[in-house]
Amino acid sequence: EMLSERMAVLHAEQHHLQSAWARWRRLAWQHMEEAEKEEAGRHLYVHRLLSDAVAQWKSNSCKIRDRRDREQQACRHGDLSCVRWAVEKWKKFVQIQRKKRCKMKELHSYHEVRLLKRFFEAWKKHHILVTQVDEQADEVYSLKTRRFLRKVLNTWREKAALLGEAQVAEHRAQNHLQRSLQLKVFLTWREATAGAVLKQRQQREAVSQTQQVINQALLLHSFRHWRKRTREARRQRRNVERAAQHHNSKLVCKTLTAWNKFHQQQRRKKVMKRQGLLLLRLKVYQKFFELWKIKLQHRRREANQMERALWHWSLTLQAKVLCVWRLWVSEQRSSREQTARAAQVYRDQLLREGVSCIVTYDLTTSLPQFSQEQRSQHLQRVVKRCAMRWKQQALCKPPKEQQAQPPKKSVTFCLTEPAFGRVLTSDSEEQEDGALRRDSHQSPLVSTETYAADSTLENQNQDILLPPSAFMTSATQNKLDQSSSCSPEETLLTRFYHPTPPVNFHPSACPDSDMRTVRRASENPCVEDESALTRELLSIQQDMRSFQQSRKQLRAWRKLRNVLQSWLQTSAEAEQPETNAVGKELNELEERIKLLSTELDRRKPTMLLHAEKIQHLQSLLHASGVHSVRWE
Repeated sequence: EMLSERMAVLHAEQHHLQSAWARWRRLAWQHMEEAEKEEAGRHLYVHRLLSDAVAQWKSNSCKIRDRRDREQQACRHGDLSCVRWAVEKWKKFVQIQRKKRCKMKELHSYHEVRLLKRFFEAWKKHHILVTQVDEQADEVYSLKTRRFLRKVLNTWREKAALLGEAQVAEHRAQNHLQRSLQLKVFLTWREATAGAVLKQRQQREAVSQTQQVINQALLLHSFRHWRKRTREARRQRRNVERAAQHHNSKLVCKTLTAWNKFHQQQRRKKVMKRQGLLLLRLKVYQKFFELWKIKLQHRRREANQMERALWHWSLTLQAKVLCVWRLWVSEQRSSREQTARAAQVYRDQLLREGVSCIVTYDLTTSLPQFSQEQRSQHLQRVVKRCAMRWKQQALCKPPKEQQAQPPKKSVTFCLTEPAFGRVLTSDSEEQEDGALRRDSHQSPLVSTETYAADSTLENQNQDILLPPSAFMTSATQNKLDQSSSCSPEETLLTRFYHPTPPVNFHPSACPDSDMRTVRRASENPCVEDESALTRELLSIQQDMRSFQQSRKQLRAWRKLRNVLQSWLQTSAEAEQPETNAVGKELNELEERIKLLSTELDRRKPTMLLHAEKIQHLQSLLHASGVHSVRWE
């Protein structure tokens, strides 16, 4: 009976403990679920806040991009309007300068240089303003982002502090609830045990003592188990909190790095777009300039071929005229020799016959000579008229066409380094050729001055027709100069005109009489002196032409160097390979400029000696009284 009673008591106590433990576990599980739900709600709230902030940031960034695009479009429109205004002004200026081309060449070049300087300064100012606006926009955008990040971090800190305080309060409440439950259970158990002890105090003292010991052991065991569970729960909560903080910090870092990368990519794309537009403009300008250059070369070739054909025709006509004139001169010589022989034969008879016969004979001889001279002069005038009419028809246009012809349009292009050098060299060669032709017309040593003077007096509104000697080599000119020293009648003609053949001239085309005259004239020392003087003058002319070309090339290279330096200064933030390539080109250009400047300094005293020599020759010719002779 005692054992059964003890077993019943133990069973009841175990049943009460199990029910109390089940209640406690149920309540603890409910509290854990509520805490997890609260944490999930807070996490969702934080996620929604972050998503709203990111959406607002995206909308702000889109607005800023639209604003920047509009500003760029406005800047481009302003640039286009400036360019159009400059082009219109330039066109008006060109139209005004076409009317004053003969008198205002130097002013035209000076005005063009000033216009280019102003346009370049305006472009520089505009570029500086655009860069300043971009920098200000970037600074404002960075300030806004920093403020937004500070606000987000402050809110996150405050919410984290509030969450920590709430968790501490919940933990304290749970501990208090568990302790109160344990106290209630303990009090109920104590009352039950006290009642049982009071009822069976006398009989069950030993049982009560053993029961108390067992109860204490069970309580200690349960209390230790409860302490372990609470410690593990605390550790788990701390670990969860640390993991959540670490996860949030990682998310913030990832978002910041992604935003920085996106911002850098957008800036790189903008820079690449600008460089691409600039490169496209440069390529278009280069293509247009190459097409214009090819067309200009074709026109020059056609003009040169036309000029060569016309000169060839004029040379053939002059050769025919010279052949006719030489035949006439030979006939005149033969007639004079025959008349001289006849005069020697009949001199005695004429002296015998008297003064009347002499007078009649003089009249009969003077009349045919006078008629022959008149015929030769008439033939020369007819040839001259034919040549002048041919020149008018070939080189001059009628006044109606000149009036009706609209003014030609001129186009300017942004040149790169090689194209800019070529154009300057070609312009310098054309200017030097024109200057040399003017010198050849003005110098008293050139024999074609008289013909050019008459043609300019008669046809002032027509183009200048240069003599063939300006396009021939020195060897052929020397041969014909030597051949012209055969007779006094031929020397008079060769003073006015030197018909020299072109480069593809063959000696077989000349008659035998011309070759004989050339062989005879090689023995004349005066002609050799004249040919040596002409050779020396031609060499001086070539030296001065090359010196002028090198000077023009040096100026062009210096201008190109300034342009490259300005480009490097403006595009310092561009890509490294382009800047390195431009720097290498600039170094090579500086080396070329140094070499060319040293060469020019070396050749400068020789040019001064040539100029002094030409001035000395001109003074000697003026002192000797050699002037231009007109062809009557």
